[in-house]
Amino acid sequence: MLDKTVGFLGECMVELKGSPQKGITQGYAGDTLNTALYFNRLLKATGVKTQYITALGIDAFSCHMLEFIQYEDIKTDFVLRHKDKLPGIYAINVDANGERSFSYWRDQAAAKFYFDEHLNAQIFQALSQLDALYLSGISLAILPDAGLSRLFDLIDSIKANGGAIYFDNNFRPRLWPDLVRARAVYEKVLRQADVALLTLDDEALLFGCNTAEAVLERLAPLNIPEIVIKQGKDACIIARLGSKVSVNAQRIDTPIDTTAAGDSFGAGYLASRMAGGDVCMAAQAGHRLAAAVIQFEGAIVPEINMPKDLVLSA
Repeated sequence: MLDKTVGFLGECMVELKGSPQKGITQGYAGDTLNTALYFNRLLKATGVKTQYITALGIDAFSCHMLEFIQYEDIKTDFVLRHKDKLPGIYAINVDANGERSFSYWRDQAAAKFYFDEHLNAQIFQALSQLDALYLSGISLAILPDAGLSRLFDLIDSIKANGGAIYFDNNFRPRLWPDLVRARAVYEKVLRQADVALLTLDDEALLFGCNTAEAVLERLAPLNIPEIVIKQGKDACIIARLGSKVSVNAQRIDTPIDTTAAGDSFGAGYLASRMAGGDVCMAAQAGHRLAAAVIQFEGAIVPEINMPKDLVLSA
C-alpha cells in the first residue's frame, strides 16, 4: 500500500458541452480536478489518498459538484464553502478536427477566494502536511495577490515538511493582466517544483520558447529535478538528473475532443511515478490515458472506458 496524500489545488466549474441543435449537457470539470479524478482512478486501490482543494458556494450547483467529486472517491476535507459565492461556468466549443475552445463565466467564482479568512490556521497546518501538492497555471491565475502570497507560504511549508510540488504550466493569457506578471509568478513556483509538466504551446505563448531545447535551456538555472515537455501528438521530452529522453505519443487519427488531454497525461504520468515507474513507463502511461480521453466528448470519460491495465492495485 502507498501511504501518501496528494492534494490538487484549483477550480472546479460547471461544464456545458454540445450545441443547441443536438442538445447541451451539463457536467463538472476543471484542469486540476480532471487530473485529480484520473489520478485517483488509477491509484485509489493502492491506498493513495487524493484530496481536492477548492472553494464552493452553498448553492445547488455547488452541492451537486461536491457530490460528483465525492462519488469519484476523491477526498474533500479541504473544500471550503462560501455562502455568498457561486462556482464558475465554462462552455466547450469543438471544431471539425476535435480542437476545442472555451467560453468562461468565472469572475466571482468561489475558488478565487480560497485563501481568504475561511482558510484558518488549522486547515493551513493540515495542508502543509501533504505528501505532494499539484497545481497549475490556472490555479495561480485565479488568485488575487493576497491569495497568491498565502499560497506561496503554503508551498514553503509543504517543502519544509518534505513534501513535493507538482506544477502544470497550463497558461491562459486572458486570466493574467500581462506577461510580465505571469512570468514572475510562474518562475517563482517553478523554483519550488519537483516535477514540472510543461505544454510546449503554452511555453511558446508565455516565454517565447518554441522548442523543447529552448525550454530546457531557459529552465536550466532553476534546477528543477524533473521536467516533462508535452508536445501534443508528438513525443514528450523528459529531462531528469542530467539525462534527456523522448517517448512517442499514441496517435489517434480522428480525435473526438481534445479537452483534458494534457490533464489526463499528467495524471497518468504522476500516478505511474508515484507507484514506482520510471520516467519512460510514466510517459507511456500518460500518453495512453490521454489517447483514451480524447476519443470522447468532454473532459471526463466514463470510468469503464479507462485503459484497464493502467489501473494500479495494492
